[in-house]
Amino acid sequence: MDTYLVAKTDNGTLFKVPISAPATFTTVATTGLNLVGADGMLLQDDNTLQVVAGSQSRVYRLTSSNN
Repeated sequence: MDTYLVAKTDNGTLFKVPISAPATFTTVATTGLNLVGADGMLLQDDNTLQVVAGSQSRVYRLTSSNN
């Protein structure tokens, strides 16, 4: 299933949004990370996401085993 990854900049929440059914979006678990100010993302590979939080001058690397 094709999906978008979307960041809500003001609180750092990440969402996984299925293109074919956007109303069924889910929140991505980011336990222990402060992604407030997330304003850029790069899907490095199937399991690795780089998130830039420009207001923090930080880049976070997230990994997952469940695409």
